[in-house]
Amino acid sequence: MAVITTSVTPEIRHTQFTGLSETERERSAIARGETIHFSNGIWAAAGAGNNRGLIFTIDLDKNFAYVLTDLSCVFLAAANGNIAAEASALVEFAIPSQNGTEYIYVPMTAPAGRQDSSATTPVGDMPARAYNTLYPTGTDVGSMCFNLDRPPNYLFYPWYQDGTNNVSCLTMFGEQVANYTSMSYRFAARFLQYDITQAYNYPLNSPVMTR
Repeated sequence: MAVITTSVTPEIRHTQFTGLSETERERSAIARGETIHFSNGIWAAAGAGNNRGLIFTIDLDKNFAYVLTDLSCVFLAAANGNIAAEASALVEFAIPSQNGTEYIYVPMTAPAGRQDSSATTPVGDMPARAYNTLYPTGTDVGSMCFNLDRPPNYLFYPWYQDGTNNVSCLTMFGEQVANYTSMSYRFAARFLQYDITQAYNYPLNSPVMTR
């Protein structure tokens, strides 16, 4: 028995914010732009007797500072399929600094749902072994949605790095059942991007985008 891991490097979409001069921006707390890392794909079955893990790795440009505002992942199983993933996942941010790599751990959770595609067991009566699979009204396709309970109140400064590796985000989803069926996933992480000098002089106290 082994843990088969699938590593994914999401695509990046960057939106540059405009409307301010460089001087005005440096004297404000308005973001430089928005960077979204996203990926859609298939989480393949692990093979007989094996468990599996799905890892998303994100690198941030070391020339800017960032605030994480949202992080989510949705799994979609086949018809009549439950999802055997754990109801919580752990996000690890590896942040380079002058004193070595710093690590921040942020939990993601999925809300509780029904026991399977045909059950009507109330959430409060579900046994501990039940999976948190949700079934949209009128369908029997299981889904499981992970979201951050609260974005970390933290500025990411990858500019300490030597240029070989930037800030990375690792998200690991574990399963309770060996050799489980393949399923599709939708992943997205949203960051606000700030100039280094702007972020350094005007540290943010909240990950909420304000003006």
